[in-house]
Amino acid sequence: MGISLSSLINIFMQMEPEKTYFFNKKSGKVLSFSISNLSTKDMEMLADIKKDKAAWLPLPKRPNSEYYKDMEEFIPTLNDIKLQERLKTALNSGRYASKSFRDQLMGKNYETEKWNDFQRKRMKSFVISFLRQSGFNI
Repeated sequence: MGISLSSLINIFMQMEPEKTYFFNKKSGKVLSFSISNLSTKDMEMLADIKKDKAAWLPLPKRPNSEYYKDMEEFIPTLNDIKLQERLKTALNSGRYASKSFRDQLMGKNYETEKWNDFQRKRMKSFVISFLRQSGFNI
């Protein structure tokens, strides 16, 4: 595969919503660019991808609904009942629920670390599922 599973998970976790990502199945190289604002270099990379379509996989983004579900399922894992209530309120805050959720964890080192570990495990499952569906033996 040319890239470690851990590195690929990191890439998935850091994906930007406005970018498109491609994974080279042979080298493990990941390319990303903003389709709405292509530079000359980006256009050259896209031409390379089109030349060798079999070698490149578009990387899917994990649906926002899955992140929301993660937050819901994380809350009961905490021992701090007051923090649980603040996180539930944050989830119901509307459009910026994810930011509100993270803001409630700010300054809570143990809980933030626990959330990051929880989220990483969920992303690992998503990446492994994607790789298996793409024909990799993981």
